[in-house]
Amino acid sequence: MKKRKTLYDFFDSIGNLGEVALALHPLRRGAMERWVLKYSVYNQSGVSARIPDADLLIDLSIFLGLTEIKKEKRKAVISLTDAGKHLLIFKQFERDRFTKEQGKFLLSVVVKKLDILRDLVSVINLFNSDRNGDLWIGSYDIRIGYLENRILRLLQQLKVAKYYDENIVIAKQEIGWLLNMVSSELQIDIDNFLDLFEVRRQCGQLAEDFVLNKERERLSECERDDLAQLVKKISDQNIAAGYDILSFDGKGSDIFPDRFIEVKGTVGNQILFYISKNELEMARKLRDKYWIYCVLNVKMIKSKKLIMMRDPYETIFQNKNFTVEPVLWRVCASR
Repeated sequence: MKKRKTLYDFFDSIGNLGEVALALHPLRRGAMERWVLKYSVYNQSGVSARIPDADLLIDLSIFLGLTEIKKEKRKAVISLTDAGKHLLIFKQFERDRFTKEQGKFLLSVVVKKLDILRDLVSVINLFNSDRNGDLWIGSYDIRIGYLENRILRLLQQLKVAKYYDENIVIAKQEIGWLLNMVSSELQIDIDNFLDLFEVRRQCGQLAEDFVLNKERERLSECERDDLAQLVKKISDQNIAAGYDILSFDGKGSDIFPDRFIEVKGTVGNQILFYISKNELEMARKLRDKYWIYCVLNVKMIKSKKLIMMRDPYETIFQNKNFTVEPVLWRVCASR
C-alpha cells in the first residue's frame, strides 16, 4: 500500500513552495487533462531556477486544495478550486515565487492540516519578543531541530518570516494576523495565546533591567560612578550580539567595556537555560571577559537571586556540576 504523502514530504521534495504556482497559472484558461497540464508546466520552466517536477507540483496543488480532479465527458481533468482562484487574484511578480499576500493566504490554507497547525504553534512558542514588537529566533538556536527547521523554512518561503542578521524574524505587523489565524483555527482565546509571548518578553526584560541596575550599583560601590553611567543594554539594538549588557570589571577598567554579560532569566529557583551557538562562540572568544548572569525567581519582587558565572566556556562546559545536553546536531553533506 502506497504511503500517503504529508506536506513535509512535498516540502522536502520541492524546495521552493512558490513553484506550485506553475501548476495553477495554465488552469486560468480552464480545466485540463493531466498530461496537458504537465506540458504547460514544463513550457513555463524558463521562469524557474530549475526544471520543475510537473507531477510533484500538480500533486501538491491537489493536496493543498488549490486544484481538484473532476470528470468531464468521461475524462479526468484538473481545475482550480475557489482557493486556487483566490490565490491567483493577488498580483504576482514572479511565477515561481509568492508575494507576501499570497504567502499569508496559502499559510491560512496550510494550517488547516492539523499536524502542521500544531507544529506551527510549537515553533511560534520558541520565538523571542523584542521591545520593537518583532518576534525573532537565532538561526542556530539549539532548540531548532529537523521539524522546527522545516516550519521556519515554510514561514520564510511564504514571506511571513524573513532571515535577517543570522536571525529569523517575524515583523510586528505580521504577528497580529498570524496569532489571530492560529488561535481561530485552534478555537482558543487569542489573549491566552498572546500570554505565552508576554510572559517570555516580561521575563527577559525583568532579568535584563535587574542586571542593569545591579551592575550600576556594583560599580558605584567600587567608587566608579563614571563607569556606572556607561553601563548599557544593547539587546534592544542588536539581538545578534551574543550578549545583552556592556559593563566594566571595576577599578582597573578604562572607558572601554571589559565585561560582556549575557542575561538569563528563570521564573523558578533552578538554574536552567539555553545557550545559542552565537553566545557560545562569543564566550569562547572573550573567555574571562564574558559572563552569564542568571536571574532566578525573576518575577518575584523580593526573592530574586543572581548567579554570576565568569568565562562560561570554561566554568560550565568543563564543570561536572552542570549538565550540558546537545539537543541539536547540524548535519551538512561535504562537497
